[in-house]
Amino acid sequence: MTTTSDILMEASSLEAGERTRINCLSCGGSGKTLTISRMDDGTIVWNCYKASCEERGANGGGRLVRTRETPRVQTTKPYLKDLLRLEDEQCEFLLNEIGWTEEHLEFARPLWAPEDQRYALPIYGPMGIRRGYVLRSYSGDAFTKALTYMDVSEPHMSWYRTDHGSNEVVVVEDIPSAVRVAKYCNSVALCGTGCGPDYANEIAAHAQVVTWALDADATSLAVKLHRKHSLLFRGSRVQPLECDVKDMNEADVAALFEGERV
Repeated sequence: MTTTSDILMEASSLEAGERTRINCLSCGGSGKTLTISRMDDGTIVWNCYKASCEERGANGGGRLVRTRETPRVQTTKPYLKDLLRLEDEQCEFLLNEIGWTEEHLEFARPLWAPEDQRYALPIYGPMGIRRGYVLRSYSGDAFTKALTYMDVSEPHMSWYRTDHGSNEVVVVEDIPSAVRVAKYCNSVALCGTGCGPDYANEIAAHAQVVTWALDADATSLAVKLHRKHSLLFRGSRVQPLECDVKDMNEADVAALFEGERV
């Protein structure tokens, strides 16, 4: 097991704002999966971003705080029915009805599920590898708007890393919102509102600064996530919204997120 003394020894050479990675002995995972950061106030924060590992905590002012939680159990449920390339009329619907452009279509690369009459939106991991689909219906009589299918046992988050020179990411609830934000900066969709330790660890492994921009009716939840996970990041803030990003006009999305680069 990784000990506190191991962590503090590794952290002793870090300046404020710096981060390093070491092998995590708690889970024995391959690669340097344990990140150690020294915050601006001197607090040492660490977490293993392997989804199945619970190792995370902080040490500030001589007081040790371990924040180990049981990560949510991930399950696989691949979508096994036919998926087709979009016809022109289906592309036109996305362009005219939900505010997407050709650039958004390129980010999302949606398909069509003819048997379910839904758009199949790929769920991408942080390295751009597809790990599942969200099947989204825009029919008013659909009982459930979005259905999630996972090919692998990983967090149900979809990443759009369009600015590789930035270490910031904007966290939103759903793929349509994340695709809108991706035109201006890196984004990730939670594909829901949950953000447990495995989700937060994955975000922290790929970004140092996070903006929580959940839907307009979930600002209080965004504040809770900010407070719960802020020690994992060099910077964390909440962006209150008057309406959901997916429902904004392009000028408003640009005004909020065009300068999101650190």
